[in-house]
Amino acid sequence: MPEREVSSTPTAETFVDKSYQNAFMKRMHKQRQSDKYTDVTLQSSSVDIRCHRNVLAAASDYLNAMFQCDVEDPVQMNMKPEILTAIVDYIYTGEIELTVDNVESLVKACDVLQLDTLKTACESFMLKQVEPANCVGFFQFAASYHLDELQQKPRRMMRSEFKIVASTDDFKKLSCNELIGFIKDDKANVASEDVVFDAVLGTLGTGSPPWKRSLKQSACRFVRATACSI
Repeated sequence: MPEREVSSTPTAETFVDKSYQNAFMKRMHKQRQSDKYTDVTLQSSSVDIRCHRNVLAAASDYLNAMFQCDVEDPVQMNMKPEILTAIVDYIYTGEIELTVDNVESLVKACDVLQLDTLKTACESFMLKQVEPANCVGFFQFAASYHLDELQQKPRRMMRSEFKIVASTDDFKKLSCNELIGFIKDDKANVASEDVVFDAVLGTLGTGSPPWKRSLKQSACRFVRATACSI
């Protein structure tokens, strides 16, 4: 029996429409804007935003878990109306404008909604804004919302520009534990331990309550007194 020839012509192939997902979400966005097939309302103050549960659930693990329970409609969202609007638009379009005025509020919203990709984008944007005058504030904010890279850059800046950073209002408002954490850092670039000592004294404003002054005075013991000129 003669051997059967193997054809080089493919008998099957997978077609991938690379524009499909983008076009699909654009249609979903238009349907939301015209209130077609929407089945849930997100509410913030006086703003009501009609949405599709399945779209929100696919974007946010937090909302996905919420919709599995008997949640009341409208769903109250603890964020500013303009932030909620921007977040919903982002979920449907993948686009959002980051500004110095909205980025911290967006991080807080992303932290709740578990929008990790957007949260990372916000962190990258904030990294570009860090300078000696504001690095303490950024460091504290980053610590509160687990933004590791945003913690590292201010920390490096505090080390390299310690004297400038120590003169800022944010530094003078540090808690005792935060202050101790900074002055114990052996990598801080200071001309002498006098700079560190002066920085600690600078946090002890006369307007501070006695208990606060007492706590911060305890930070003085972490200054290397033997390295001071006094």
